[in-house]
This record gives sequence, C-alpha cells and structure tokens, in this order.
Amino acid sequence: MRFTAGLAGLLVCAAIFLVSSPEVNAESNKDANKLTSTDVLILLDESSLAEKLASKDEKKPSKEAVRYVVSEGDTLASIAKSFETDWKRIFNKNKNIDNPNILEPGITITIPEDSEKLSDRVGALQTDEPLEVSQNANTQASGASVNTYKGGNSAGNKYIYGYCTWYAKQMRPDLPNQMGNAISWVSSAQAKGIPTGSKPRAGAIGQRGNHVVYVEKVNKDGTVTVSDMNYAGPGIITTRKVSADSHYYIY
Repeated sequence: MRFTAGLAGLLVCAAIFLVSSPEVNAESNKDANKLTSTDVLILLDESSLAEKLASKDEKKPSKEAVRYVVSEGDTLASIAKSFETDWKRIFNKNKNIDNPNILEPGITITIPEDSEKLSDRVGALQTDEPLEVSQNANTQASGASVNTYKGGNSAGNKYIYGYCTWYAKQMRPDLPNQMGNAISWVSSAQAKGIPTGSKPRAGAIGQRGNHVVYVEKVNKDGTVTVSDMNYAGPGIITTRKVSADSHYYIY
C-alpha cells in the first residue's frame, strides 16, 4: 500500500511536469515510445484501481456473537424481550437448554441474529405427555381418583380432546389457544404477559415437563390437589395430590 501511494505521487509529479514543460512536450512528440501525460493518467487510474482491489482483499473484522449469562429469575421470555427477539428462537439456538421453562443461572446463551436460520427444536418436542407420564398411572398416589370426562367442550377450546392441554384449557377458558405443546405453556404464558410463578394457587395451571395440570386445592402439608387428563390415559381425568414444588404455575 505504501509503495502504491508513493508511485502514485511520483506519477502525479511526472504528469504535472509533462503538461507544464514545453520542452519536454516537444521532445516527447519526437519519440512516440516515450511516456506521455496520457500514459501517466492511465497509470494513475491503474494505480487507483490497484488500491481499491487491495482494500477489498483486506479482511474485515467478523461480527461477534451476542452472548448473555443467565441470572436468577430470568426466563426465555424476559431475555427475548430484552433483545427484541422471540423466546423460541433463543431456545432453538441454544442446545444447552433442554427445557424452555427451566433456565439454570450462570449458563451462557447465544442470542441468534434476525437473519439466522434455525432448526425447530420446539416443534420437535413431543406433542403431549411423555411416555413416563402414562406409566405413572400404575403407581398413582394414595387417594387418587380416576374418571371419564362427561362434560361438554367449552366454547373456543381448540386443543385436541383427550390430552392434558385440552383439559387445562377447559378448566381455564380465559387462557389463549396458542400456547403450544404442554412443555412450552409457561414460556408461552410469560411471552404473552400472563403471570407465572413457583408458588401454587387454587385455579392455577401447573406445568411440569410435557404435562399440565389444574390446581384444585393448596394443602397445608406442602402438597396440592390437582386434576388433569391423559395421566391415566386419553380422555381420563385423574385427581391426586402432588408436591407443591413439583410444578411451575400459570396464574
């Protein structure tokens, strides 16, 4: 680059000298092979072009990825709101997050760029309860009751009948239909501004893994009485006691 700039300076001086000196111009006309002012201008153009090409070859600094360290109380929804993105994109980007509703403080996550294409990890989750949930029907807590739902479908319930999400919507018709699979209900609620928390309340929806329940009662012994569907099989309602801290709640 220094050599090119120096050469350009010399050529400019040569061009000025050639144009301003009659003697040199006369001498140049005698020999067509000698350097003319036009030749100098052409060389200057080529020199400028060389500089442009050289500048393009220089490596541009790469854009650093935006990273964030999770703090206590953070959720995917709150982080997504801070970075003006969607919580699903953050979940899809960071494979070190297994459950979109559980964030371990101290882990580092990467905020995806708007133009970045990501595989759908949320959609890849199971459509409803995992297998171990139905297997738990054989080891239900003492006092649990099972019955078949006989009520009608509430207006606006667009979830598939027989699943836990359908029953949760049935018990809480105020909640929207676009909550996704059970595993994403808490994150979806947070993204929509619906209050959530770790303390149980009667009438709240509890979510654990890929299953949601309805809280019937909060007991003094540290348990909650919940009802749900598809714990013992599709379309079957189960009522039982579970530990209060075993679920995260949507109010």
